[in-house]
Amino acid sequence: MTQVSRLSYKITDWKKFRISLAASLHRSGISTSYHIGTPHELDSSVEKITQAVQEATVAHEPKVSPSPYTKRRWTSELSSLRRQYAKLRRAHFVARGSQGWEAAKAKSAQAHNKYTAALRNMKAAHWKNWLENVMEEDILKVSRIAQNPPSDGGKARIPTLYSNARTGGPAHEHNTDAKKCKLLVKTFPPKLDTLPALPDATIPLPPQVPFALPHTGLGVEMNPQHSPL
Repeated sequence: MTQVSRLSYKITDWKKFRISLAASLHRSGISTSYHIGTPHELDSSVEKITQAVQEATVAHEPKVSPSPYTKRRWTSELSSLRRQYAKLRRAHFVARGSQGWEAAKAKSAQAHNKYTAALRNMKAAHWKNWLENVMEEDILKVSRIAQNPPSDGGKARIPTLYSNARTGGPAHEHNTDAKKCKLLVKTFPPKLDTLPALPDATIPLPPQVPFALPHTGLGVEMNPQHSPL
């Protein structure tokens, strides 16, 4: 899978971008007092503004190659907070049992709360932004998410089941809830006559193998019955 580079507006230095854009517009003769009187002047102004924006974009918009598995709601701020929390958590672990343990523990807890709060806010903002800008093809998806109870996103249903025919014919298909329920009740748990027989409890255990400890010469004799072996 080839990664495609794109411009990242999240990590752009907008202060430098605005300064560069203003300089480009000034060089092109575009200002707030510029008067447009003809269609030709309008087209020329649009071209100049477009060129100025593109120059500022090339100069100050960094390119990134994001992984296709990257979460869309993730930002550089969350990465920074997570690194800070991990650093303080390691310091808390190293300081355990010392005089500065309580202070390190409090800093680690504070960083954890700050990171989790920012993560929850970012999730809520991402969800709200997605709902406000939902497209026509996503209406059914929104309806399914709103009507179903909260879950992990997996399919909350049993797929179509198949059972072998006793006569050697084609397999039976169970594609309704009633048919699936009957098949599962019939299959689980297995019937008692199909379970293996348990060993008979009346059969005596085999006799113990006789064992005697050798003489150690240390003046200590062990009782074989209390031997760890």
